[in-house]
Amino acid sequence: MRLYIHFGFPRTATTTSQIHLFPNHPQINYLGRYPKTKPKLELIDLISNLNNDDFDKRYNELLKKTEELYLDPNKTNVLSSEFIVSNTMHYPNDFARTMPSFISRLESLFSKINVEIKYFCTIRNQAEIIPSLYSATRTISFNGKELVEYLENKKSNNPMIKRFLNGFNYYELYNELSKVVNKNKIKFFLYEEFRDNFDNFVSDLSNYLKIDPAISIKLLKYRHENSVKENHIIESPLPVLCFKLIKNFKSPKILFENFNKKLLNMFKLLNQQIRKFDKKDKEVIKIKKENLIKQLNVIKNNSPLIKKYYRNDCLELKNKLKLDIDKYDYL
Repeated sequence: MRLYIHFGFPRTATTTSQIHLFPNHPQINYLGRYPKTKPKLELIDLISNLNNDDFDKRYNELLKKTEELYLDPNKTNVLSSEFIVSNTMHYPNDFARTMPSFISRLESLFSKINVEIKYFCTIRNQAEIIPSLYSATRTISFNGKELVEYLENKKSNNPMIKRFLNGFNYYELYNELSKVVNKNKIKFFLYEEFRDNFDNFVSDLSNYLKIDPAISIKLLKYRHENSVKENHIIESPLPVLCFKLIKNFKSPKILFENFNKKLLNMFKLLNQQIRKFDKKDKEVIKIKKENLIKQLNVIKNNSPLIKKYYRNDCLELKNKLKLDIDKYDYL
C-alpha cells in the first residue's frame, strides 16, 4: 500500500489543489486537509506537535489512529497539509517541529502497517514567496525592515527571522529529508510551472501521482484560491466579503467547514462596512494598509538581497535536482 504526503508550501497553489484536485479526482482517495479536516488529520497534528516524551508515551495510541486511516488499494491515497512545513517555520523549536523529525515519526508509524510513503511539494522563487506570504499571514512576528536588516548582516534579536528564512532553503530541506527516507521518495515541483506552463505542470504532477492528467487539468483549469483579495487590510470590507462568499458558494464542500468562524468573520466585515464612515475606524484601517504596503515594498525592493541569501541553496537545487530554476529567475 502507498500513501502520498503533500507538505506545503503556502502560496504555491496548495489550497487550490486541496479544494479542486485532491477531493474531486475519481482516482484519488483524499485524506485531507481542506476541505476534509476532521477527524482525519488529528493524527498529523499530534505527530507534528507532541514533544518527544509525549510522542513516545502515546505511540501505541498514535499507531492505532494510523491503522484506522482508510487507504484505498485501488486509488492513489493523498494526504495534504501546508501546516506540516509552516509549523517548522513559524514556531519556536521547543517541540519536534522540524521536517526530518516529523518524517521520521511518520515513517516509524506507517512502516508498522506496511504502508510506503512518498513525499512531494511545490516550491516558489524565494524573492516572490516571501513577500506573498508576508501579505497573507498575520502571525509573522517581524516587519519588512527587520527582515532586510537580517539579510544584510545576519544578526537579529528575533530568532524567528532566521527560522522563517531557513524554511525556504529548499535544497537543504531536500537533503535533510533524504537522510531519513530514500531520495526517490521525495519530489519537488516548481510553482512557476503551474503559473506559466499549466498543462505540463499538471501532467507531471498527475504522472507522479499515477492519475489521469486530462481529468486533473479539467479540475484545476482557471482555479485560484487564497487570493490577496481576502486581506481586509489591503482591500475594503465589502469586496473581501463578496470574494469570500463567492469562493464558498462556488465550492459547496467547503461552505460548512469552520462555519461558526466564517459566520463571525462575516459579521465583523459587515460591521466594518456599516461603520466605514466612522472617521476613527477609517483612519486606523488607512494606517494599517499604508504600513503593510510599506513593509511589502521594503521586502520587494530588496529582492537582490533575498536572492543572494539563497544563492548557494538554489545552485544546489539546480545542479543536484536538475530543476530549471534559471527560467524563473531564482538566482
